[in-house]
Amino acid sequence: MSKFVSRILAAVVATAALASFAVAAPSNWSVDAAHSEVGFEVKHIFSLVRGVFREAQGTIVFDDANPANIKVDASVQTASVNTGNEKRDGHLKTADFFDAEKNPTISFKSTKVAKAGKNKYKVTGDFTMHGVTKSVTDRKSTRLNSSHLVISYAVFCLKKK
Repeated sequence: MSKFVSRILAAVVATAALASFAVAAPSNWSVDAAHSEVGFEVKHIFSLVRGVFREAQGTIVFDDANPANIKVDASVQTASVNTGNEKRDGHLKTADFFDAEKNPTISFKSTKVAKAGKNKYKVTGDFTMHGVTKSVTDRKSTRLNSSHLVISYAVFCLKKK
């Protein structure tokens, strides 16, 4: 299989019914699946294939006062992959790619978060896909906003060998 670079673009939006909260104290959030999306882009020959995972879950502990205490724990169900092409989606679920039967989830768990500007953070963590875990750091600063906790994106580049 040829090498490809996969850009995992995690657009996870977590919302809560709380109108306000004390910013000084850490706050716990859960991913709101109805208002969240985890997408990806893959270069394939001369084209760019985009897709999403329809089933995502996760939690975030947000502490603006002490970014080292911020924790992100998220996962997607590999069988929920959707590129808009049923044949391709079926192939992605096979052992050639995600092997969804043996590896039902792709997960990310942060190991380090550092402030990188106003509402921006550099996030490093363990990314597990196809049974292999690697430490990754987002290539752009992740945006977090404590008023309704939005992660607008995180970009990780992965190479398949």
